[in-house]
Order: sequence, then structure tokens, then C-alpha cells
Amino acid sequence: MATIAILHANHKHPAYTGASLRAGALGGTESSAIYLAEALARRGHRVFALNRLKTSSVESGVTWLPLDSRSDLPPVDVAIALNSDRLYWGFKARHKLTWLHTPPTLRKFLKRRNALALLWHRPMAVLLGGYHASTLDRRVPYRRRVEIAHGVAQIFFAPEPDATPRAAKAVFCSRPSRGLDFVARLWPGIRAAVPDAELHVFCPQSSLDEAAARIGGAGPGVQIRGGVARAELAAELRTARVMLIPGDLDETFCLAAAEATASGVPLVTCGIGALKERVRHGETGFLASSAETFTRHASEVLADDALWLRLNRACIAGSGLARWDDRAAEWERLFSALDACDAPALEPFLVAAR
Repeated sequence: MATIAILHANHKHPAYTGASLRAGALGGTESSAIYLAEALARRGHRVFALNRLKTSSVESGVTWLPLDSRSDLPPVDVAIALNSDRLYWGFKARHKLTWLHTPPTLRKFLKRRNALALLWHRPMAVLLGGYHASTLDRRVPYRRRVEIAHGVAQIFFAPEPDATPRAAKAVFCSRPSRGLDFVARLWPGIRAAVPDAELHVFCPQSSLDEAAARIGGAGPGVQIRGGVARAELAAELRTARVMLIPGDLDETFCLAAAEATASGVPLVTCGIGALKERVRHGETGFLASSAETFTRHASEVLADDALWLRLNRACIAGSGLARWDDRAAEWERLFSALDACDAPALEPFLVAAR
């Protein structure tokens, strides 16, 4: 059993615990921190999770604490800091792993306090995939760079392919700035081809006005749903026919796309950022090279029942997605390799080895 601390400064975002995940909408970074913390706790580890909380609590085996109380932590075996190397100050950890979720720009690391923390603590960088790894400048002096993808929560996995086609319901599940205006611009053409189609937009509650502005004159069939709890989102995805998600250069994994695929929902995407890693073209969705092909693929998936049933089967049977318990086991293997200074055991994780 290891003692693990997961730390997140989450500036400009609300504090959260595991209860937040079940009660309302959360972003991918926050939900990933919760899922990993709880999965590690289920596997018998002692897990502390710290963010901008005001009070402490214990939920699902995880001890949730205010970030400012990290100096009160016992010595930990592994510290996992989200997106910031400055969170390691003030307590002792045998291994330090910076779990990056955003594209890490060189300019950010050159800031004086960031550079000092990185050079002093020399943590390992944990990246989410090939695209994400490509965004980290080789000059940034992390001790090592490894890849571990996100998991998907059990509630999103459909038990079997659908027996009959779903209704013509498209979904967009992301921040409005990540391509909603592109989808809205194409929606009239998609709906002209599939007159009964609907587009349901799920986004943070704080972004409702932005979503409405980006939707603009998209015409009928569009519903702005805002943010919903994970269980409700899982239920919505079980009735969705396609996810329309162009992608964004800031998208380093796109948990929403992975959750859709696990739910049997094919993707239509431009493959920008990590979205090219979330779909197998022609099997679990389509990579569109232009607005015209995006419109065509979206219309075909919404209208062609035989095509949709084939894509749905492939999403459920061969997506290659892992549950969070499986990802927690990967993290455990990484911890063990670090403890043993076992270079062969560490090699499969290394970015340079991929």
C-alpha cells in the first residue's frame, strides 16, 4: 500500500470532492482527478486529494483536504501534481509526478517561479498520449516523460451493441470555444439532409451565454442543455446517435469523446489536437478533412441505419478504451518501477520508447 497525494490548484474553478462528480457537471481535469483518486483508494492505497477546498472530508476512501494544508501531510510515497510543479513545496514525497492535462508551453516554464520549482524538484511528467507529448518542448527539464491515457468511468460503457438504430440526436459535449461555432455553422446543412435531426449542446453552466452566442443563427433543432451530472450525461449518451466535435489544439485527450465511444456513440471530428487519437476512421467514426466532408459524414451517420449499427458495434467491441481501475493499475506499475529503479519495467511508459 502506498501513500499518495493528488494536488490541484484549480485556479478560477470551484473546489471539488468526489461528491461534486455525482452532484453536477465537472470538467475533464477535475473528473479525472476524482476517478483516479477513488480507483487508487479502491485498490487499497491511502489517498489524499487536495484542491481549493475550505473543509476536509472523507469520501469513497479518499481524504479530501484544503490545498493549504499540504504541509500537514505525512511523508508520502507519491505526489501527483496537476499541471503545476510549484505544488510540491512544503511536504515530503519520495516520487513526484506532474500530471499534465493542458498543452505545456515553454513560455509557462520560463516564468521564474515555475522554473525554480521544476529545477528544484525535478519531477517526472505524465502525459496523456502522443499528441500531448508532442506539445511538450524537449528543453523543459523534466526528469522523465511518460504516457498514461485517461480511463473511462464504468457508467459510460454500454454492455452490448444496440439492436435497433437510435433517433437522429447529435451531441456536442465540450467548452463552446472548442468548435461549437464550427458545428453551428454546418448544422443547417446537416438538418437539411436529415430534417428530424436534433443537436443537444452540453457545456459548463458558466458558458451558457457563450454557447448561445456561438450557436447564433444555427436554426431549428438545437437545444442548449448546459452542464449535467455524470450519471445523467451517461444516460444522454445512451440515446445519442453521433458526437460532433471538431477538436481543438488545447485538447490533449478529450474525455468526452472517449466517454461517447464507450457509450456506442461514433464521432465525427476534424481530428484537431488529440481528437485524431480518439477515432478510427470508418470504424468508430470519421475524420473529416473539410467542412463539406464533416457535413456529409454527420448527415450519413444520422440517416444511414446500417452504417450507424456498424459504427456502434465497433465502438463497443473494439474501442480499446480502459476503465479507471485498469488505468489505476498502470499507475501502480509505474510506482513499482520507480520504487525498484527498474529500467526495463519503466521503459513501456517512456515517451521516447513509443
